[in-house]
Amino acid sequence: MKIDPQSAIVFDVLAGQTFRITDVEGKQVADFVCFSAQDFSEELSTKTTIDLNNSIFLYEGNSVFSNRYEPLFTLQKSPVPHHDLIFPACSTSMFQSLYSTRNHPSCRTNLTKVLEMDHIPDPVNFFMNTSVDSTGKIQVHEPLSGPGDSVVLSAEKDLRVGIAACSVEESCCNGFDCTGLEVAF
Repeated sequence: MKIDPQSAIVFDVLAGQTFRITDVEGKQVADFVCFSAQDFSEELSTKTTIDLNNSIFLYEGNSVFSNRYEPLFTLQKSPVPHHDLIFPACSTSMFQSLYSTRNHPSCRTNLTKVLEMDHIPDPVNFFMNTSVDSTGKIQVHEPLSGPGDSVVLSAEKDLRVGIAACSVEESCCNGFDCTGLEVAF
């Protein structure tokens, strides 16, 4: 499945199923959210994931957890050192606040549309390259992913998944250029 620049897709996966998210051209962040297919009130929780993995980053071998402290999926393979769990999905309000831009495509809006839900949890930002300095200041750097780099995930339960090709072209978050992603099973 192709994810065009500044857009999103939705799909379902079954427990035990493995899928791959590919950064087609390199330096493109994938905003990833998911919900239990049986009960959408059980959703991905970056806060719970930080708590149970004892890290503000997601590493190969880590699991991602729900707001009920249940495992949702495991990161089986990663070509980059870590992935961001701190930043929320970009939104219309963010673009207006940070860049004085109106009507800009955003991950939150794109995910809301494809998932047909008003509430979207904060995402796992695959390929997003962030750091925290000794004073606690968060910095965003260009992604380290190159063309064709992929993360491989395995579902721990039946899930509804939404993925957005991040819409931020105004900073180094996506290397100042928004490109596409691909998902394969």
